[in-house]
Amino acid sequence: MALGTTSASVEDKECLEFQEFKGFLEISESCDGLVCIYEEKKWRFVNTTPLDHHHILFNQRPVFVNGSLYWLTGDEEGDPTTETKLIVFDIHTEMFQVIQTQPFISRDASGDKIGVCNLDGRLCISELKKDCKQEFWWRAEDNNTWERIFSVDLHSTSTWFGGITSQPLTPLTISKYTNKVILSLTDQESLVAFDLDPNSMVYHLYFSGYYGLAVPYFPSLLRP
Repeated sequence: MALGTTSASVEDKECLEFQEFKGFLEISESCDGLVCIYEEKKWRFVNTTPLDHHHILFNQRPVFVNGSLYWLTGDEEGDPTTETKLIVFDIHTEMFQVIQTQPFISRDASGDKIGVCNLDGRLCISELKKDCKQEFWWRAEDNNTWERIFSVDLHSTSTWFGGITSQPLTPLTISKYTNKVILSLTDQESLVAFDLDPNSMVYHLYFSGYYGLAVPYFPSLLRP
């Protein structure tokens, strides 16, 4: 499930809930994959015809950034492939599109090695390379270009993440005061702070223990 609201000024069109059916979102012309419920409490099917044969990567939460939801593609069973693309759903226009991953992502990168998240209000995309180094980029403020923000050697963080170096990390936020990014890993209980100073390669255990699920906060959706 994903919560979010479009940044555009649209009356009576704030999308409150998305729901996935059949375990993963099955894209088909019959529109049986995604259902959207609006403020007027009416269920509506979203036309998925523009997605053609593309399917969503299994066990993946959608990422909401600036009025759009993002997913990575998988094969017909929802498993990762080396022909990964991005599925984008614009809440304002209620339209889907399928786009290529950005040029800094290897063309043969498997979907389970690519990370997509909302990092401090920007779309952030990363790739875990074969050398266990993960490079993070985010969309610049002009929304048209991409900036490389940092890279992480998972050999250095694996101590806090159960020795795992095969799964991409997810950045939760960047501290404006300490210039550190907080990193997490799916199904792991620790959070790790990484110093973004280019001359520093210092990692610190930020938190150990179950911290639940980190999600973006949208005050406009919290209504009586």
